[in-house]
Amino acid sequence: MNSPSESPTQHTLNTPELLELILSQLDPRTLLTVAQLTCRTWRTLIQTSHPLQEALFFRPARASPTTAAPESKKFNPLLAWAFPGFFPQRPGCSSSSGEAPSARHGAFHWHTLDFVARPDKRPAYFRKEASWRRMLVQQQQQHPPLQSVGLMTACSGMSGEEVCLESWNSPQTENALEDGLRMETLFELLFFNELLRYSWYVGVVWRDERRAPEHVFEEYQGRLGKPEVQEVVVCVFASVGCEESDDEDEESEVRAVQGVVVGGYNKEGLRTAPFTGGEGGWAKGEVVQASGWWD
Repeated sequence: MNSPSESPTQHTLNTPELLELILSQLDPRTLLTVAQLTCRTWRTLIQTSHPLQEALFFRPARASPTTAAPESKKFNPLLAWAFPGFFPQRPGCSSSSGEAPSARHGAFHWHTLDFVARPDKRPAYFRKEASWRRMLVQQQQQHPPLQSVGLMTACSGMSGEEVCLESWNSPQTENALEDGLRMETLFELLFFNELLRYSWYVGVVWRDERRAPEHVFEEYQGRLGKPEVQEVVVCVFASVGCEESDDEDEESEVRAVQGVVVGGYNKEGLRTAPFTGGEGGWAKGEVVQASGWWD
């Protein structure tokens, strides 16, 4: 029963269950930012409500009693907007810079990354407490979040070439099914790769989402004997040697962006060494390698 001095609107907003339903209708960006700045009550509810944390990709999607069959995978829209190139691009989608990230699935256009396009936002991006770090990259009802990620590297030198596919696995803890692949792990797996500064191709390939043949990826997968790959694979293919590159402008851009990331991490006192598992304690699993020597 309402208090005599409480209006119907006040009663609704003061009832957690009703307020949760109202907030669940907000788009993720508003829920993450403006709604939490409204008042302490709203902020507390958003941070403790499983449905609202699920809407923000901080917690995995739970099975819905009204869902008869598993829903399709849902990529995190906030991450896909801020970090294009890491995610499959749907027709008509654009990045934070307002343009399509790439004409070729998986390949990066570095300037479309929001922290590259907006230098003024870099301090917010590189904070240890930045919300993007904790966000799951995708969700699917009745399925746990991704528990592994692949890293495929190829390094060509004057004497030959080495190709490697590593599997990185989520720590097996009591909350393993609640953890899963979060953006910080995917981000650091790419940007703290020692070959990145020498790369001529960088891509993130989602196994079930390729809309066009990824010939470079498939070629190197073939050299490894076509092993089964993880659902998402970070690819860094590099050339290290004395010969001049045909893509010096692209190489300088890659190095500049990697320098921005390393500088931002250093300023915050965060790790900048080659990826060894990150804050989440991911562990290296199976490794498949192949080497070839030039004639």
